Amino acid sequence: MLAAAVLGAAVLPATAANAAPPSTSDAIDSAWEATHAGAVASGTRWTEGQWPSTTLHVAGALRGPGTGCASVWVRWVYDLAPGLETRIATACDGGTVDVATETSYWPTTTGSLRVCAGESGTGDCGQPISLTTW
Repeated sequence: MLAAAVLGAAVLPATAANAAPPSTSDAIDSAWEATHAGAVASGTRWTEGQWPSTTLHVAGALRGPGTGCASVWVRWVYDLAPGLETRIATACDGGTVDVATETSYWPTTTGSLRVCAGESGTGDCGQPISLTTW
């Protein structure tokens, strides 16, 4: 604490907003769900490993709309630099498919997932959900 005061740095208590990602020993299975245009994607997310070698896993299923197709898209942001949005699953005509993705997970990693109508493109989508808010 004295070193922080001497250096003029702020010392913050560890909170969900600024704490390091959960490690394997205190990993949290956290449910997620995203919907749009009759399609539903849901599952769990969890971390494995000790920082700095932590991996965030996202797994679940996408049930497509009764007619047509829907896709799940994910975007990871590393150190404030957003990556491209990537399609990770597509289900059509009421069918169900697995949803799975993983990424290296650091305290500065954020990610979101959303369901979009169709097999390609993100022009008609539901609200993104956070994959990294615990």
